[in-house]
Amino acid sequence: MSLPVQKVCETRERILKVATDLFAEHGFDGASVREIAKQAKVNLAAVNYHFSNKQNLYHEVLRHGLAQFTLQMEKLAREKKRSTVEFAQAIYEMLLNNGPSLINNFKVLLNDFPLPRDLVVSEHAGPPGAEYILAMLE
Repeated sequence: MSLPVQKVCETRERILKVATDLFAEHGFDGASVREIAKQAKVNLAAVNYHFSNKQNLYHEVLRHGLAQFTLQMEKLAREKKRSTVEFAQAIYEMLLNNGPSLINNFKVLLNDFPLPRDLVVSEHAGPPGAEYILAMLE
């Protein structure tokens, strides 16, 4: 008997949230999969089921954080036409509202651990979301 899809997604999200916090606080080497499972209130097998190993979990934490930030920037870019000042204010408000999670995502990104290949180089220079800021300025 398989678990409902929603339950699987909730478990995966809970693991990612806890892993982000622990990787941000302790780095890759200092955060254990056992502690991540304990704090996420799942068994160790659930972490292995969703991510296979610690490195894959770490890379997924990076991808997830970038995807969440990108979604927020895309939402701001799609909203009705704004002046540059209004757009900058909206970005500022988004950053304030998401401060703790963004800080942890950037801490994880700054850990001394190799990035997955799909996150190493993009066609856009600058911080995540820079392409939306550039489009607004143009």
